[in-house]
Amino acid sequence: MNGPSEFDRSEEVRGTEGTENLNTMNLLADMMKTMENNRISTERMVLEVIKTKNDTEKFHIMPDLSKSIENYDGEIEKGPTAAKVWLEKLVSSATLHSWPPEFLLESAKTHLIGAAKSWYNSNIPEFNTWENFKDRFEKTFCTEASLTDKWNRMVKRIQRSGESLSIYFHDKYGLCKALNLNFPETKEQILVGLTNKYIVQGLLAKNHEDADQLLHDIVEFTRVNENVMRTTRKETTEKQEVVRQDSESEMLEGDVKNVKVKEVASKIENLYRPVMVNGVSLNGMVDNGSSMCIIKESVVRHEKWPIRLDEVKLYGYGCGGNPVKCIGVLEASVEIDLMKLEKVMLCVVPDHVQTVDVALNRQTEKVPYPIEEQFENLSGSKIFTTLDLAHGYLQIPLTEGAKEKTAFITPDETGQFERMIFDLTNAPYDFCRLMNTVLEPLKNKICVCYLDDLLLGARDWTEMLSKLELVLQAFETAKLTLKLKKCMFGLPQVEYLGYVVSGKGIAPGKAKIEAIKKFTRPKNVHEVRRFLGMTAYFRRFTPNYAVRARPLSDLTKKTVMFQWNEVQEKAFRDLRDTLCEEPILKLYNPRAVVTQLH
Repeated sequence: MNGPSEFDRSEEVRGTEGTENLNTMNLLADMMKTMENNRISTERMVLEVIKTKNDTEKFHIMPDLSKSIENYDGEIEKGPTAAKVWLEKLVSSATLHSWPPEFLLESAKTHLIGAAKSWYNSNIPEFNTWENFKDRFEKTFCTEASLTDKWNRMVKRIQRSGESLSIYFHDKYGLCKALNLNFPETKEQILVGLTNKYIVQGLLAKNHEDADQLLHDIVEFTRVNENVMRTTRKETTEKQEVVRQDSESEMLEGDVKNVKVKEVASKIENLYRPVMVNGVSLNGMVDNGSSMCIIKESVVRHEKWPIRLDEVKLYGYGCGGNPVKCIGVLEASVEIDLMKLEKVMLCVVPDHVQTVDVALNRQTEKVPYPIEEQFENLSGSKIFTTLDLAHGYLQIPLTEGAKEKTAFITPDETGQFERMIFDLTNAPYDFCRLMNTVLEPLKNKICVCYLDDLLLGARDWTEMLSKLELVLQAFETAKLTLKLKKCMFGLPQVEYLGYVVSGKGIAPGKAKIEAIKKFTRPKNVHEVRRFLGMTAYFRRFTPNYAVRARPLSDLTKKTVMFQWNEVQEKAFRDLRDTLCEEPILKLYNPRAVVTQLH
């Protein structure tokens, strides 16, 4: 029998090698699988370690909450904004530091004070979770305020004394934003509440794109204004130290030798005025704080004016309370700033007491312009003309010394007025002096005048044209102009100073009567004063006005509590109904046989 051939042996060898290769591949596959499983297991272990580390940090790294979260007092009157901001800060801190709900609830509890703390203590059983606490907190403290409350809170928010601009600005800006005001309206409300009113006009005139520009300009304008005011005060204030050696001690009661007076005042030159005393031109000084007028003895002796002996004692500052004895009293006529006063009492004092010829007090007596006395000159008139000056006080030029006192500041430059403006304190009186000078020969004969309003009355056109020509010539000489749109010529009825003037007489103006007719029942003392002011202007049309208005005028007393009863209602209706009947009074005729007065 023959053995295996060479072919058979080779096939056997190949089969054995294939089996070995297959086993090797399977072994490698198992090893790769084991390595992959080990890698995955290792990664899981690393992630678990990292997670465990982070979880541990959540509960052990504690930030300082005293600076990031404020206490909340629970005062609802301040509005819901404070509650919402506090809640947002609390949630923001919890998110940043990965607090659990339990820690967030505990932190909220520790930052409640006042009313909020009492609210929490009374509802502790209900606050078992953070969500319950948050829902109840928003329901109690975050209720949206009404539009009226928001508006009132915004209007009342003004810059407090000593408060920084930034704090006021951002607070007021937030209140305006809650009302959804546009930027121009927000800008106006912010500027209205500023303490420094000198910078408001300049800020209103300047364009601003956003709130940041507005805030920066407010700060800059305030800084510039403070520097200007500081410089102005430095220039206008001077410290003077006067040493007086008084050798004539008999003029004073007591030892006042070597009196040392330290005085802080404005420049004395601004108080000097040319004064006419009994037709003699003197150098005078106006003393705002003096109650007496004083003249030097040497001036009186030189002019040989008679002195009436009178022991008048003058008290002042810096003399230890010791009075100065006057030599006597002089009665003279005094003219200053176009104002002439007769029979002014001047105290004659020794020359060493003062350094100017005459010192006058500025207790200026305001010149009244009674309307009744003006109307009495219109008796018998049938046609009327009213004239109105153009631009009012602006027709009066200012002196060089007065111009600098009207200086104003804009963002670009500093300016000053060339003519008299309406806001000057003595503008009405100076304007009246001008009109008195211009119309001196015509006033109360040809025309009547009150400030810049003129009224002419005549029996016919011939008389009217004659009077009108005289008035216009006076205005032309004084270089004053009229505003034709507001002038009325030759009408049978005109309105003048709130009255209707006609040939029949005078009556309350239509607009005034309409305002009185629509006036509702007063609800407070301020409205009572308004009503009395409107009706008292026409009191000549209401017989026994003071008696009939007594129940209302009593309410304006500080010692009387405001109570509106039947008596006040009756007086209110009585005055209103009487004037609404449009009464007419005849023009006063001084030549009439019988005159009825009210």
